Amino acid sequence: MKRKFYFLVAAFFMISVSLVAQERTCAAAENLELQLQQNPGQAETLSRLEELTRQRATNPSIQRNANVLYIPCVVHVVYNTDAQNISDAQIQSQIDVINKDFRGLNVEFDNIQQNIWPQAADMEIEFYLAQVDPDGNPTNGITRTQTSISSFGFEETMKSTADGGQDPWDTSLYFNFWTVNFSGGLLGFAQFPGGSPDTDGIVMGYNFFGSSDDDDGSFVLSAPFDKGRTTTHEIGHFLNLRHIWGDGPCGQDDFVADTPESDASNGGCQAGSMSCGSVDMVENYMDYSDDACMGLFTEGQKNRMRATLEPGGPRDALVQPPFPFLLAVNAGSQDQDVCTTDDATIDFTYNLNDPDFADTSSVTFSASGLPAGATATFSPTSPSADGDVITLTISNLGGAVVDTYAITIEATDGNDVVPTATSLSVFNATFATLTAVTPADGSIDANPNATIEWTEDNNADNYEVDVATDSGFTNIVAAGVVDRPEFEAMLMSNTQYFWRVRAVNDCGIGNYAEASFTTGNVQCEVFNSTGAPVPIPDAVFFGGPGDPVSSAIQVTELIEINDVNVTINVSHTWGDDLIITLTSPSGTNVVLSNRNGGQGSSYVNTIFDSDAPDPISSGSGTFTGTFAPDGDLSILNGETSPGEWLLTAQDFVSGDTGAIDSWSIEVCGIPLPDVDGDLVADADDNCPDTPNTDQSDVDGDGLGDVCDEDIDNDGVLNDDDNCPSTANADQADLDNNGIGEACDEICNFGRAEDLPITILEEQDEPQVYFTELFIEDNFIIEDINVQVDITHSWNSDLRIALIEPSGADFIWLSFENGGSSDNYTGTVFDDDATEPIASGTGPFSGVFAPDEPLSTFNGTFSRGTWTLAVVDMVDADGGSINDFTIEICGLRDLTDYDGDGVLNEDDNCLLVYNPDQADNDGDGDGDLCDPDDDNDGVLDEDDNCQFVANADQADNDGDGEGDACDPDDDNDGILDVNDNCQFTVNSDQVDVDFNGIGDVCDNIFANDVLSPNGDSINDTWEIRSIERFPGTVVTVFNRWGNEVFKSSNYQNDWGGTGPGGNVLPAGAYYFILDQGGTGDTIITGWMAIIF
Repeated sequence: MKRKFYFLVAAFFMISVSLVAQERTCAAAENLELQLQQNPGQAETLSRLEELTRQRATNPSIQRNANVLYIPCVVHVVYNTDAQNISDAQIQSQIDVINKDFRGLNVEFDNIQQNIWPQAADMEIEFYLAQVDPDGNPTNGITRTQTSISSFGFEETMKSTADGGQDPWDTSLYFNFWTVNFSGGLLGFAQFPGGSPDTDGIVMGYNFFGSSDDDDGSFVLSAPFDKGRTTTHEIGHFLNLRHIWGDGPCGQDDFVADTPESDASNGGCQAGSMSCGSVDMVENYMDYSDDACMGLFTEGQKNRMRATLEPGGPRDALVQPPFPFLLAVNAGSQDQDVCTTDDATIDFTYNLNDPDFADTSSVTFSASGLPAGATATFSPTSPSADGDVITLTISNLGGAVVDTYAITIEATDGNDVVPTATSLSVFNATFATLTAVTPADGSIDANPNATIEWTEDNNADNYEVDVATDSGFTNIVAAGVVDRPEFEAMLMSNTQYFWRVRAVNDCGIGNYAEASFTTGNVQCEVFNSTGAPVPIPDAVFFGGPGDPVSSAIQVTELIEINDVNVTINVSHTWGDDLIITLTSPSGTNVVLSNRNGGQGSSYVNTIFDSDAPDPISSGSGTFTGTFAPDGDLSILNGETSPGEWLLTAQDFVSGDTGAIDSWSIEVCGIPLPDVDGDLVADADDNCPDTPNTDQSDVDGDGLGDVCDEDIDNDGVLNDDDNCPSTANADQADLDNNGIGEACDEICNFGRAEDLPITILEEQDEPQVYFTELFIEDNFIIEDINVQVDITHSWNSDLRIALIEPSGADFIWLSFENGGSSDNYTGTVFDDDATEPIASGTGPFSGVFAPDEPLSTFNGTFSRGTWTLAVVDMVDADGGSINDFTIEICGLRDLTDYDGDGVLNEDDNCLLVYNPDQADNDGDGDGDLCDPDDDNDGVLDEDDNCQFVANADQADNDGDGEGDACDPDDDNDGILDVNDNCQFTVNSDQVDVDFNGIGDVCDNIFANDVLSPNGDSINDTWEIRSIERFPGTVVTVFNRWGNEVFKSSNYQNDWGGTGPGGNVLPAGAYYFILDQGGTGDTIITGWMAIIF
């Protein structure tokens, strides 16, 4: 994980830039550092690229013969809100900007080259939106992906469909752009050459992509980075340019000879800024200047970028010229309908894209995707000039199946294949029989705001619908032609209606289907707010709108809505500061008033009615009377009324305040039957006889949980189910606690042991302090709570982040909160807390919701080292991190209970994390969960050799480590493998007889000489080590076999005397030694007596 800390630390500081001041932030350099750590092979790619760059820079012929290089691009728009779903026009404006910047056609270029930096150069690189997708289909080069992720950080999840983003197109053939909503003030980042192909490309903040100079009113851009230069900057990185200051102080190289040294980035517009003894090139696209102050790349930078793209470079496959011509289906020929008895004609225009393309007459056409049996002809068969209109005729449709066909038209000149597409809907005169769906034929109490539905006919182009008050349809009260099987009509209450519908297409008209229903009695109920007025917070001066506030009304009548009117009393000293919104219980929002009125305007008994003739936007001053809202209240028709309705007000301009004083809502519609009184209509109630307002249905079988005998539909009735709300047919319960593994929550607690850590008082720059703790069990996280104790004066200096074990993601627990207050004392971060940390103040004692949700980590695994990062942004205030704990709860993965990556059926320790599956004794129980790892009958907790079988538990030296696994059994400092007396201490390793057995443990050894002559050398017969073997019997015989000496307590004191004390004559004597006197070890030999 530590290899990712570099990137995260950079993230901590870069995020700060946008929060303190509006400055450019780019994570490309940090991203490169991370890539090099994760993929050391990328360094070799970059090294080869440096050599290509050097060759190009020193070879004028290559530079002189350069052609314009063309690169196809695809823009992946990944958006969470409509504003982030930027328009095609905004995207095209960005393509226009980078083409101007890379060709020296930007308005700043001539002045810069002529008067400031003569090395400014045309890169001779152009970009265009891809014309064909990876499947060969025509495209505009833009994809759009809606995501549930509100914002992205430095991670690359936006490049993965599985992670809420969009997979790239083939990165070797397409230059992939992603536009996203960034958190933390980041503008963009790029991947340098040689990185993973799965993530190659650049990522841009949606509000920095495009140029305000071309804004058609649809652009969403943020100054001062609204001229498209951030993308130019990131493309520079993509093509191997570093930041112009080399991401370091003076002397740090950006590998470009003609850019001056700089000691740091330049923000804003610091023209003339000097560092490292020269003027900084703040106008260069690779600095951090504001968009309007940029304007050049240099000749040296050109060499670096083009070396990346030219033959042999890592991105050479990207170079692909655009098609010389294009096809465009004419507006009148798009999405055609045709009857099987007719021919279809489709007109398209041949547009010359390359004015130098001269072989127009060689272009031919073909069509694919036709109905079976159909034929295609083109007139003319080849174009003759730019703008020619070609007609495709599709004939022989008599056998075609009714369907909509995707038709691809292709043009080729023998080299390029250029596609375009349209659709053709084929119909015949055979229609299906239609039947009523809702209201059911003969039904009563139908809603007067009726939505009439019927079965669909695939052969229908449209449907003709009539609604009348008589069965003969002489009094038609509503009629229309619709293209889908439903029709809306506003009808009278308590009235019987007859309706009919028939299918229509180009081939004919089908038969009517008829039905009838009776509308119910419309009932209107008024509900009033209660409680004190709700103050409306003022907006923040230059800081954005104030917080929205709401007043609630609880509606307790079950009505199918066909009309809603709202009356409000809202006081405010400047009415057009406010947006006022109504929200229904189902979550539908209707804007009642969007910043209408002026100074002193308020809402006094203001009625909002969508049928009113006067729109609220036309009023001014104090609004009294009835007005049509800015939104449409009729979109609530068809919803049911019960639940909480909210009136929300938000102030968008500072300086004036007010309050929601009171309001009421009138709901009109048909009362719906509700037998159990739970405010859910019987027709929609999944337990119509048992109250269950929440309609909970765990297994989705249409039967509510309160009346479902098997809530989880696992075949085990609730009363017998050890996990009644979680399917677990096997009822697995490994710990036999009565709760199945599928729902048995596990909790682990961890506390950092590396504390306290001092936070320095004096620091030249922001500092990051890390403390860690380890969570042992590996399960799927469902809840996390964090507690910290930090001593520090001036809390808003601190940013506190929690980093998950892989190091790939982190959240801000607290970001510069608490102002001048001091300390975090026993502060608990819990997503379920009602008070956000941002609204608290030091010492933050209690439970708070973090700035970013801890649930970010839900669904990931728990095991590993969790890190708390504390960033102190300002000096002069020190302190310490005193305590850091985590409680993590969750459930086991039912296929891998211990989360070690080994499936349950293969895991030799089901509940203990052991990815290595070590099993010392091979008994099928992994060592981490085997109570006897060596299977010797002695439990591990008592075994002095856990992994070596030693039932006798022998421990020669008494050191607690059994002889079978003790590398030094006698503890004399000589390892057993080298010890000539394994079980006897002899650190000197003396071995007189050189037999490999140390003397202290060798058998007794008799000297072979006795010379009792008084010279103190061998005067007595010595038997070495005899003292170690008490009771040894020593017997000596002369050469005739007569016993001359015997002792059972020999003390190495025999001087060669025989029976009677007489000295024996010189000669050879035979001895027998019974070692220890047991008869087990008999040692024999000859010795000599000499004088």
